[in-house]
Amino acid sequence: KRGRDEGNITVGFFHPYCNAGGGGERVLWRAISCVHRRYPAASIVVYTGDTEAAPDQILQKARDRFDMDVGSEKVNFVYLHKRKYVEASMYPYFTILGQSIGSLILGVEAMLSEAPDIFIDTMGYAFTLPLFKYVCGSKVGCYVHYPTISTDMLDAVQSRRLAYNNKKRVSGNPLASFVKLRYY
Repeated sequence: KRGRDEGNITVGFFHPYCNAGGGGERVLWRAISCVHRRYPAASIVVYTGDTEAAPDQILQKARDRFDMDVGSEKVNFVYLHKRKYVEASMYPYFTILGQSIGSLILGVEAMLSEAPDIFIDTMGYAFTLPLFKYVCGSKVGCYVHYPTISTDMLDAVQSRRLAYNNKKRVSGNPLASFVKLRYY
């Protein structure tokens, strides 16, 4: 792509919460480590909304928390300032739809900052994949540690059981439950 050889590729990892320190971040840093090992000349870009943390702090946390030293010489961070648009708290209703649209806003911000040769979504923001593929011409891939919609969420709605994602006015109404299942 773009006339680059294997040594000059940029691999972008879309992980707006890269400094959270959970299981999804362990997978992110392991993936970055593997890309470094396999393609030592590749440049890595991490798209993050963790604007309060400097690159050295993020990398230090990965070292301390996961015992992974990914090296800072080939990792660049693109700070995303519109992360609020993927926060569930922004959308009390139709949360998944709101977050999906919000991920497009965040994806455009990322894309305008730096368009990678290879784009990897590691958070489950599926709407970013066609954005980077068709607008940037990037090769795209994903690994999602936590799915957007899980089987336990589907089960709660289908069985019309009260749950964090299934309020009483939905669980108590067969039509609302049917519509919500179609929405999922």
